[in-house]
Amino acid sequence: MSAIFGIINKKGDAIDTAMATKMQTSLLHRAVDGKNMLIPGEMMFGHHKLIVHRRQTEEQQPFEHDDCIITSDARIDNIKELGEELELPFSLNITDSFIILKAYKKWGNDCVKHLEGEFTFAIWDKLTKTFYGASDHIGFRTFYYYENNEIFAFASEIRAIESIKTEPLKINEEIFLNYYTNIHHPITYDKNIKEVPCAHYLLLKKNSQLKIERYWKAGPKNKYKFKHSHEWYDCLLKLVTKKIECQIDSNYPIGIILSGGLDSSFVTAIACKLLKEKTRKLIAFSSVLPEDYNGPDKDERFYIEKLKEHYDNLEVHYVTIPDEIGPYSNLNEAFNRVELPVNLFHYVESALFQSAEKYGVRTLLSGFGGDMAVSYNGNGVIYQNLSNFKILKAFELLIKRYKIEHFSLISMIKMEILGHNILYRKIRDFIKKEDYSYYPLKKALARKIIKGNATPGKKSLFKNKINNSELSGYLLRLRKHGIAFNIEFLSPLLDKDVTELFFDIPDELHLLNGVKRSLIKETMKIMVPPEIIMRNDKLSFSPDYNRRIATITDKNLEYLFKNKEQIEKVTEIDFELLKKAISKISHSEIKTEWQFNKHLAFIPDVILSAEFYLWLIRKKKL
Repeated sequence: MSAIFGIINKKGDAIDTAMATKMQTSLLHRAVDGKNMLIPGEMMFGHHKLIVHRRQTEEQQPFEHDDCIITSDARIDNIKELGEELELPFSLNITDSFIILKAYKKWGNDCVKHLEGEFTFAIWDKLTKTFYGASDHIGFRTFYYYENNEIFAFASEIRAIESIKTEPLKINEEIFLNYYTNIHHPITYDKNIKEVPCAHYLLLKKNSQLKIERYWKAGPKNKYKFKHSHEWYDCLLKLVTKKIECQIDSNYPIGIILSGGLDSSFVTAIACKLLKEKTRKLIAFSSVLPEDYNGPDKDERFYIEKLKEHYDNLEVHYVTIPDEIGPYSNLNEAFNRVELPVNLFHYVESALFQSAEKYGVRTLLSGFGGDMAVSYNGNGVIYQNLSNFKILKAFELLIKRYKIEHFSLISMIKMEILGHNILYRKIRDFIKKEDYSYYPLKKALARKIIKGNATPGKKSLFKNKINNSELSGYLLRLRKHGIAFNIEFLSPLLDKDVTELFFDIPDELHLLNGVKRSLIKETMKIMVPPEIIMRNDKLSFSPDYNRRIATITDKNLEYLFKNKEQIEKVTEIDFELLKKAISKISHSEIKTEWQFNKHLAFIPDVILSAEFYLWLIRKKKL
């Protein structure tokens, strides 16, 4: 992805060229294929170029047209349709930035409602002295901004704004709560620097306050209406295929992170088919155990090899990670890349991105987010039928689930019905009296986390994650990490059109005949080997994560405990509980997946958040 940045002098004075140069210099690592700035008086726009898709090859930014200046980081997927609607000559070699500018000239603030794809952009209207900027529907790309009495500034990375900001770093303590609860509000670690939420645009006019407006919301729209189940499957396949076709329009090698699960296999199958038509291959990168490994952990080689047999243009590269590398490794480097508390698998991502970069890949597909959307497991569908008085249907699905899962009928009723009832959950939680000692955090914060985790998964949760820009919080950690390796990390299953389809799909298609994730399974059943579709043993993204997460070096702990008084005031870590939790961990005790081990689950979170706080303190002192 390219980087954009700029400054508007709110008083109409000329831009300080030294300040503009500081912003440009702070982002030089993003100027892979060129850099440019325009400084016509009271504004400055800059652009650092990374060519990913084909249309960017000859594109020059920022540029001026029709008394407007634009800088953008964008891939517009409906560019052909927009070209026709805007009556542009068919022979014209239209770029993404040009089509955005023409859309703005025609529709003004509503131009974003006509754009499909991934984008952030900024436009300066010279005649009206108006700044207009926007982020795409889902929030695939970063857009940060800052203002004081004299200037308004924006950039793709926080560091660019930090380079010119007058106030010292003011640590935003809410970012730690976000990290513990896994709820990612659109905030930064500095209270003075804001993030543009997804599906919003900014408007700044002379002598007026900054205006932020939402232009789209996720949710059911009754856009798609089909009578038969196969029509839904066909529509899903068509939309995802169309999206991937737009994403792989590149002169560079195309890659994918392939885990062997349903979502990445679905995307792989479609991409392989599209690339074969162009006599091209898809390069897959998979995290696996060493070939000579002889231990209890398992990896996904079997399923990946099955898919490889199915597609002769699928080239697989297995990536193994050295034993000494894990979630606590190279944290300063990771924080510098992501500008957020990193996720627990950052070391796996680094290894995969590094391998992809070595093969010249700039477009890296993934199945990321599918299980939140069209690969939804149907959790809550039985209860929803009961709530709608479809008692026979609910009972039929419950029996089918019981026969498939082989759990006791009482367990099935608890999972599929009682667990979704608010009154039952309140009574259960009152009787159960949760043991907070497993959470090495202050008790009040631990209660918030437990309460937040009690909500069952439903479509409404995914809708809220998009509309509250929480989904973009997940995405940006991966996107910004990939950027460090000149890679655009893509999530076609979270596309806006695919998402709109998801909200219109009848719930029963997600639990057809009692089979979880039945929608995507039915859609892909002739595309991938049956072993993948029927599997029920999906493994962790890192096959030996348990071992790596439990190996905490004395050096890490000594450093944290040495600074504990400083850390616990902001992060709310209880260091006494942390010490007790760590003492209980030994390799022999870790017999379940990490996320089900109460003694283990929160330890890496609190250690990474403490390390992130210390990283911020070091920045503050600079």
